[in-house]
Amino acid sequence: MDQRHYPKYNSRFLVLTLVMISRAVFSMADSCLNKANSSSEKIPLYIGGMFSLSGDWDGSGCLVAAELALDQINSREDILPDYELKMIWHNTQCDASRVSRALFDLLLSEPQKVILLGPGCSIGAGVASQVSQYWNLITILNSASADILSRRDKYPNIYRNAPSNIELYNGPQIWMMKEYNWLKAGYILDTDADTFNGQVTDIIEKASRFNAEFVVEVTTGDLTNQVSRFKKENVKVIIVGSVASNFRKLLCEAQKSGLTGSDTFWMIPGWYGEKWWLVEDEDIVCTTEELAEIVETSLALAIDVAPVSLLNKTTASGLTPVEVVTAIEERLTWPEYQGYTTNSYLAYTVDAVWTIGLMLNNTASRLQQDGGKCLQDFVHSEDRFYSMFFEELANTNFFGASGDVVFSNGQRPGGSQIFQLRGHCPSGWILNSRSCYQLRDDVNVPWYDAVSLCEDENAQLANVSSDEYLSTIREIWMMSGKVDETKWHVAHGSFGFVDPNPAGTSNQTSEQDSDKCPYVDLGSVEPHQDGYCREQRPFICKGKADFFNDPIAVYESLTDEMTWTDRIIWPGGEIPKDGRIDIHETTITEDEVFLSATSHIVRLSVSVCGVVLVLASLVYIMSRRHVTDDIPTILVLVSALLMYISVVLITSELASSLPEEQRISLCIIREWMSSFGVTLGVSTLVGKMWLVYKAATKMAGKSTSHIIQLYLVNGFILLTEVTCLILLTTLFVPRLKRIRIGMETDPSDPNHIIESYVTGCSHGPGILPSLLSYFDKVMLLLVGSFISFEVNQASLTQTGANKPVSACIYNITLFGACGLVLKFLLEDDPLTADTFTSILVMCCTTITVLILIIPMIISDRQADEGEDSPKQANKRQPTDISRELTEENMRLKNQYCQLKKLRQQESQKVE
Repeated sequence: MDQRHYPKYNSRFLVLTLVMISRAVFSMADSCLNKANSSSEKIPLYIGGMFSLSGDWDGSGCLVAAELALDQINSREDILPDYELKMIWHNTQCDASRVSRALFDLLLSEPQKVILLGPGCSIGAGVASQVSQYWNLITILNSASADILSRRDKYPNIYRNAPSNIELYNGPQIWMMKEYNWLKAGYILDTDADTFNGQVTDIIEKASRFNAEFVVEVTTGDLTNQVSRFKKENVKVIIVGSVASNFRKLLCEAQKSGLTGSDTFWMIPGWYGEKWWLVEDEDIVCTTEELAEIVETSLALAIDVAPVSLLNKTTASGLTPVEVVTAIEERLTWPEYQGYTTNSYLAYTVDAVWTIGLMLNNTASRLQQDGGKCLQDFVHSEDRFYSMFFEELANTNFFGASGDVVFSNGQRPGGSQIFQLRGHCPSGWILNSRSCYQLRDDVNVPWYDAVSLCEDENAQLANVSSDEYLSTIREIWMMSGKVDETKWHVAHGSFGFVDPNPAGTSNQTSEQDSDKCPYVDLGSVEPHQDGYCREQRPFICKGKADFFNDPIAVYESLTDEMTWTDRIIWPGGEIPKDGRIDIHETTITEDEVFLSATSHIVRLSVSVCGVVLVLASLVYIMSRRHVTDDIPTILVLVSALLMYISVVLITSELASSLPEEQRISLCIIREWMSSFGVTLGVSTLVGKMWLVYKAATKMAGKSTSHIIQLYLVNGFILLTEVTCLILLTTLFVPRLKRIRIGMETDPSDPNHIIESYVTGCSHGPGILPSLLSYFDKVMLLLVGSFISFEVNQASLTQTGANKPVSACIYNITLFGACGLVLKFLLEDDPLTADTFTSILVMCCTTITVLILIIPMIISDRQADEGEDSPKQANKRQPTDISRELTEENMRLKNQYCQLKKLRQQESQKVE
């Protein structure tokens, strides 16, 4: 067998080698301990803190909570036994610029910080994260809740200990919508506040899962425009994503529109602060007292972060959650913390510091096992510590003062607390609406002493000056159980009592013994009584209730569970409805809308004025001019008269309720009159310009007079118009068409819907009725505009009287184009279409009449100044088409003579 020979080692040498290796390993593991034991003091590790002690949010209590947690960690022997956690902090005042300044001071100044805590506000937190990651520093957020900070692609080094806004608000809001079957809600998003950005998309997506819908209004600063839409959409459940100042503006506008009261439910942020509605604000039109009445009589639930876990379990500090918060509140009474205030994030801040302490403790254990580096060897340029911190934070799992602390992608699910704004009274007082009442039957005193005793309680003697107040007093009296006593001192009875002592002092002179003072006899059918002020009776005091938020429930986003600690007090005792229309309970009534009487009178008055203008113009022509020369002008005035009358018919058609047959007949008459009027006027004007154009281009015929030619042109065009109207009325018979213009809820009955509609004439769908109505007129105006342009551009006709006629054609073309566009745009809104159509017709007709008449009057006045009679002036300066043709013939004759002379001269030169 082949034997192998191995080198022989000395056994003593082998043992010695193993001992040396073991010593090296243990020396590396004990190096951190040796560094610590080289000095009697613990090695300090520094946290860089950023807190908001003032500014837009007072988070001063969070600093107290952080220092309490540091003391708890440093006192434990099993957590970082060789180290002492310390914190260097700055007051960033919820200001982004101060956050940047504080951040660079923490990064660049000694001692070196191993981790960051804060900033307390969302503003500036993103900047702190993006900068600190280049220093390999993790940022632990204890109170910043903006949704954008959850983006790991943008803020990878953030671990947030408090829930985001989506977790905080959307979870309980969706839970309540499902619980109370609210399938319709309004959402106001104030884009001035970055805190709420990102919530709308999430809540709409979650609501769509159970077929709920949102009426969303996004605004910047001014929230008043949203009220009208919510009122129109009958929205009764409204979620507010706005800062307190803008919500105050919204409430003022809502009160004017009747969007407040017991049937409207508001869900608002809970961090507005105490008495946020009593803050003096010059930007709102309501007084503080008016705003207080709005808020204190409305149904509003506030949602805020759950300040402490309700579980009676031991936290990492060894105390229960309530004991932790109690310890913080006790510290707030220390002299060094004078002026510091509590908030909802105290427990979260304690847990954030404990998260840091446990993470560092676990990292120190790993370093000790690996050997080599220690926590005090942390440097910003080394990625090893950064990676280990991340791993330990991801594995964090402990029970803290705010509940279970577990991270998922740097975010921690949290709880929300629900509050209801309620009135509170001192002990022994009875709450009713916004007031507190006390029935003092323990002592009988004169009326003046009763006034003073109420004033000592910061109250006043109860007022019964109205039946409503008396009813309230009776209700309070029955609730108090003091029904054996019926006669009570009160103030200002309805019988016109005038207080003999307005100051209300108690020491009265003997001269006032005969004064009469009011009291009520609640056991009598005539409760209002008056008696001597000196008579001793029990009395009723009335004071103002103190309103603040009462916690009523806690919502856990991790389990989607709501734990009620108190019940919601629903005004009226019923859960408000969401404003949806229930077809099983709702009645719908149709209501036809007519033109208002004011609009009818205005249009009728303007039309009558137009008719008077036309008639006056006709009388002027008949009395001062040759009728045969002004026949075209007379025809245009007749067409204007028809147009004014058609406006009256349009107005009458929509202004009153007539039988269906009469309305259709009125519709046909109005349509024929307006169409015939437009065609007559336009054809006359275009015919005049056509004859001028023929004369200018040497196309004029010699066999027929110009007036006869004008009659023939007008006759042909009017015959075409009549044919189109006959075809339109015969083939497309007019009928009445109902057009719905809106629905609204009856203010006196929420289940009664009023559907409004208007009735108008229609020839049915399709394009053929519109072609028969408008095609010939459109073509006529296009031809007339082209001829007018050509004539006005011709050098031979610049001095003719055709310019007023051209202006009339352009005027009708412009208004006609506007009318056609509006007709098709407002097809489903007859009232608005009628309004604009009437305005356009009256303006166009009036301008056309004035363009024709004013030059005629000016010409006659110039003739009068020349001592010529009107008839002679008309003969020399005709204003109709004969004058234009005469001028053209004279001009052409003169030019012909000049050309003939030039030709003769040239012939003579040649000879």
